[in-house]
Amino acid sequence: MKKFIYLFLLFSLSNSVIAQYIVIDSITKTPLPYVAIKFDKNDGVYSNEFGKFNLDTMMGDSISLYLLGYQKKELNIKNILNDTVHLKPLIYELEEVVVSKKPKITGKIKKYKPEQHNDFIQSHWLFIGAELATLIPNTAESDYLVLKTLLIPVITRTISFDESMYGKAQNVKVLPFSSMYQIKFYENLNGVPGGQIVNEDIIVVLNEKSKIAEVNLENHHIEVPPNGLFVSVLNLGETDENGILISTSPFVIKKSESGKTAKVRKPTKPFFPVYYSEKKNNTYIRFNLDNNPSWEIFFKNGKNRNGEYHNVKFGYEVIIY
Repeated sequence: MKKFIYLFLLFSLSNSVIAQYIVIDSITKTPLPYVAIKFDKNDGVYSNEFGKFNLDTMMGDSISLYLLGYQKKELNIKNILNDTVHLKPLIYELEEVVVSKKPKITGKIKKYKPEQHNDFIQSHWLFIGAELATLIPNTAESDYLVLKTLLIPVITRTISFDESMYGKAQNVKVLPFSSMYQIKFYENLNGVPGGQIVNEDIIVVLNEKSKIAEVNLENHHIEVPPNGLFVSVLNLGETDENGILISTSPFVIKKSESGKTAKVRKPTKPFFPVYYSEKKNNTYIRFNLDNNPSWEIFFKNGKNRNGEYHNVKFGYEVIIY
């Protein structure tokens, strides 16, 4: 069995008590899950299912909060009262829509397999806040095509990132992990992800127990246009043993021998299999905790090699009517 030696930075974490905050709807007073809370240059966290978050790696004193359907909010943490942040929902004037009952018809189910392998070296990991989008084409030549299931391939055989394994030879093997991802869908805008077309929380927890994660989409009624659409996975962070999101930054604080502190990006499983056979770019990436996130052509480990096309391909099932 092949052995690999990976050098990882040792992390020094503070043992001080970390303040916890909550973000809620300003009208209903209900907690808001999966809010992006940005701070510093390209750091941030996501609120968990209960709207809670902490700012353990924050070095500045201002935060910005973003959630689709709500007004962006910027504030100084000193002005947060009772550890609670209120977000105001956007108000839309909707035109009257007449809904007619569609006749029940039975469609044909067709399955498209993902590009899958379990080679750890030929894979890519997303740090917290990173979003990977890949194209789902409409190859069924049908005007009415609905997504039934999304099939997400993951690498289950990896190495340990634990500090105790620093500088040691490791066998690539199945190791436990659990990370939460948000599924999003976008228009195909001339081969690049465009506007978001589904405003719903579609959440999946990925772990080492399955090489392919199946996400049931039947209750969301996502139609595939003639030119296809993009589906993305956004890394929200690791979960605890109960599957609850651990609100944490993409960075940890490292202290040097001189006493200076610096932020170091931490690896987060799973890794996604990369393939090179398709001679065009169908996969894009962006970093949502950056100040101005924008889609970029995806390359494994961010390395652009001339003449190569790097893609991640999800599988899916569709209902053809």
